[in-house]
Amino acid sequence: LVLGGEIVPRHLFRGRGWFCKQAELGGDDWMAEELAYLESDGHAAVMREVCEIAGIGYGRIDYSLKDGRPQVWEINHTPELVFADAAWAADPRAPVHRRFTERFMEALERLEKL
Repeated sequence: LVLGGEIVPRHLFRGRGWFCKQAELGGDDWMAEELAYLESDGHAAVMREVCEIAGIGYGRIDYSLKDGRPQVWEINHTPELVFADAAWAADPRAPVHRRFTERFMEALERLEKL
């Protein structure tokens, strides 16, 4: 997700096909990898460049990797955001939602200080 030029990693989805709208494959190892991704800035420089070229300051960038390099599919200008709350407590991906919520709120606070 790009928010005022800042990149906030959202999630990693794995599926059997090229079109993946939700996490289809998972497990404990996958959860650990997804949480590590949320803490990283592994693709942030590329995503910032894509958004700068596109003139986008807010949106969710959908991309995949080919030979280790990001391949951007689209930038959603009005992304659906899922935040952690009590309703998500039983969701197996609750730690992902919780960490994204924290990072998103931190980015909003930094943006407000500008």
